[in-house]
Amino acid sequence: MQSVSLVALLSTSDRFGAFDALADAGPGVHPLTMPDGGRAWLVTGYDEVRRGLADPRFSLNRANATSWSGLGLPGALDVHLLNVDPPQHTRLRRLAAAAFQPAQVERLLPAISRAAGHLLDGWTDGTTVDLVGDYAAPLTIGVLADLLGVPAADQRRFRELVAHMLACESRGDRAGLAATVREVDLAVRALVAHRRGHPGDDLITSLVHAHDADDRLSEDELRSMAFLILLAGTENTVHLIGNAALLLLERPQVRSALVADPDRAAAWVEEVLRVAPPAPLAIRRFPRADVTLAGVVIPAGDAVLFGIAAANRDAVRYPRAAEPCPGRTGPPQLGFGHGPHYCLGAGLARAQARVALTALLSRFPTLTSPDAEGPRWLASVRTNGLARLPVTLGSPPAPTRAGAPDS
Repeated sequence: MQSVSLVALLSTSDRFGAFDALADAGPGVHPLTMPDGGRAWLVTGYDEVRRGLADPRFSLNRANATSWSGLGLPGALDVHLLNVDPPQHTRLRRLAAAAFQPAQVERLLPAISRAAGHLLDGWTDGTTVDLVGDYAAPLTIGVLADLLGVPAADQRRFRELVAHMLACESRGDRAGLAATVREVDLAVRALVAHRRGHPGDDLITSLVHAHDADDRLSEDELRSMAFLILLAGTENTVHLIGNAALLLLERPQVRSALVADPDRAAAWVEEVLRVAPPAPLAIRRFPRADVTLAGVVIPAGDAVLFGIAAANRDAVRYPRAAEPCPGRTGPPQLGFGHGPHYCLGAGLARAQARVALTALLSRFPTLTSPDAEGPRWLASVRTNGLARLPVTLGSPPAPTRAGAPDS
């Protein structure tokens, strides 16, 4: 089998064309060349990916890897849900799960709506804004920061550090990555220390209590959990909102339907998760022993990447797979994964995206792309997201007074 270059596939402006190419490769296991030249395996096909994501033979613990560099996080940030297996994973997930239960997400909706409205209050009809930097990012980091207990003065700094860390990883800047990770570690330590001295009604305070009072969480696990929620929660939700808005810009009829009936936003978000998932690949796994999948033997310890974007565009499972069709029937999309490692914050991310879109379209239903510039994708093999999404705002037409002439 010929090896596929991950960089060639995903570091491209034609991001959706790359997803289609992955799907067209057909279900199965394909050798993959990583950005650092290392070997891995790419799994495509809806059924193969869904089964693999729930298969306990594939471990997330790097202790089972023969070679994998990853982000190179210090131990204090590395003992989180994406690096451990049950039973440790089960224990950690249970400690954080209460903050993301449906009832808790429902309670957060008014605050999310207020935050979206506050951002939109500063905009006027006819101006051009960046929907990623001016809307999706500050909305998302604000919601997560409040959930975690990050002081308002520190929220922008956390977002800048996370963005810089991911940029260093994408361009292979190991020195820059190491330096940024050290800054992130210091920032997380400071956050935990702040909440120890100033407890509140937030997730970090709850995790601090689980460590200090109940001894259910180590200090490294505590800081790792805070880091993961900030990193994954911010990144995935920002790009879900951005991707959803971009696809609406390209589909005026769908946008008009959402303006007329905001309740359709949930179905639209679900289809965006299918055709344009923020994470095109699931977090890497490592077989504990040699595993035969789709007729291919994957050696123990090799990195395995399950192609979520390819699975979600599997034409066998989804007719006209590349086209978002809100309300379509078919198996559940895999944008947030499947199995025991299904995204903990999926419900909150969906809620933020739904509120962000409906609030935006209620104020400015006739968004257009400015002629001078278009969207710019992040150059990343990890993230399917936009660095910028400029739009020109348009408000609803003023109602015509009864008896007034039309012209």
